Amino acid sequence: GGTMRFAAWRGLSEAYRSAVEGHSPWNMDATDAAPIVIDDVTASTIDSALKETVLGEGIRALGFIPLSYGGRVIGKFMVYFDRPHRMTPEHLDVAQAIAGTLATGVERKRAERKLQDSEMELAAELTDTQLLQAVGAEMLNERNAQALYDLIVDAALAIMQSEFASMQVFYPERGELLLLSHRGFSPESAAAWKWVRPDTGCACGEALRIGRRTIAEDIETSGFTVKTETLHHYRTMGIRAVQSTPLVSRTGKLVGMLSTHWRRPHRPPERCLRSLDLLARQAADLIERNQAEAALRESEDRFRTLAQTVPSFLFETDAAGSNIWVSDGWCRFTGQSQERVRGHGWADALHPDDRAANVERWIACMSSGEPFESRQRLRRADGGYAWVVAKALPVRDDRGTVRRWVGSVTDIDGIVRTDEELRSYAEELTRFNRLAVDRELRMIELKKQVNELCAELGRPAPYRIASESEMDAAETGS
Repeated sequence: GGTMRFAAWRGLSEAYRSAVEGHSPWNMDATDAAPIVIDDVTASTIDSALKETVLGEGIRALGFIPLSYGGRVIGKFMVYFDRPHRMTPEHLDVAQAIAGTLATGVERKRAERKLQDSEMELAAELTDTQLLQAVGAEMLNERNAQALYDLIVDAALAIMQSEFASMQVFYPERGELLLLSHRGFSPESAAAWKWVRPDTGCACGEALRIGRRTIAEDIETSGFTVKTETLHHYRTMGIRAVQSTPLVSRTGKLVGMLSTHWRRPHRPPERCLRSLDLLARQAADLIERNQAEAALRESEDRFRTLAQTVPSFLFETDAAGSNIWVSDGWCRFTGQSQERVRGHGWADALHPDDRAANVERWIACMSSGEPFESRQRLRRADGGYAWVVAKALPVRDDRGTVRRWVGSVTDIDGIVRTDEELRSYAEELTRFNRLAVDRELRMIELKKQVNELCAELGRPAPYRIASESEMDAAETGS
């Protein structure tokens, strides 16, 4: 810390050591420091208060010998005499030799301690890394969300060497955190912290409020817990220190919180916080994945519910055109079961005369990725056939690769039958009109013949025959 402190002594009182603790004639890391010898304290020019303290300890002469290593001061070696005393050059040489041995020993011990600390830190980091790898592997294999939440909480407990831990998910519509998993909470505290607002007075609420990690080394001196119900729960559970780390998605959105708690005042080391941040990345990914899967399930459920209500039969296939789902309407219409439709079983319901062309067209669309559309006859559950039109569109990923097909089959038998009836009626009407026109022409011809016969007999014509212009005008309605 940059301060000289006693490491070992002989014959010095506690009061004296307390009074002169931190005093040094050299600054930290001073170079080329030389011994300082005071032959007679009473005759010296040192600070009067310091002189009074030294004389009060019965010290009349002293020597400050710097402990130097690599040219810089790392400590001091001191000698005291109870009477005025002049150190000879030989004594100074011995003192400096002792100081050199001490400095070397101190540095060696410091290096050993650093090496030991480094080895311990490396071992701890290795343990943390193995733990994080195990969590990652479980996230790939385990699909039970609650089991994974519990696993992450246990990992946080181990990494932070704490007695309590918890994980929460953030609900933006409420602006609150929901408790997902915890270790060590009493039932009362778990119930009280089921939902946490920014003003709840706990570390996770404070982290939610300020948007960054919150560390309370001692909850008794932490500002955000003062006069809150949370402080009561902390005290009841024996919690004295806590940290809360926000879980942030890869898009920068807050999705939850990961917290650890200790029974004693505690400041988590940076190494532990680094490992916790890696665990927090995994936890955020897990929450985001579960939320996406839940949204997808909700969307699919909504789609499938809607699919059962529309008059068309909806279906879904994989990229190769093999059926993976069809709405219940198809099964009711054709009498096929869901299992029978799987794969390419749907083709069995097509009319034999339409099957080959339809399948060929379907395979061609699978190869080209073009939308599919075909009209064919589909066998009903009663054995008869009905006309339907089938359409399907490819669903592509971000790279344009077809991942699946979705489509519909619509019953158009009524329309086809109506078209056939209308076509038959139109043909019959045309035939009738043709017969009527032929009959009218024959009547006109007969009337002409009668008129001509009457003219030969000298009688007036009984029939008036319309001229061609009058007949044209009658046809146009003019």
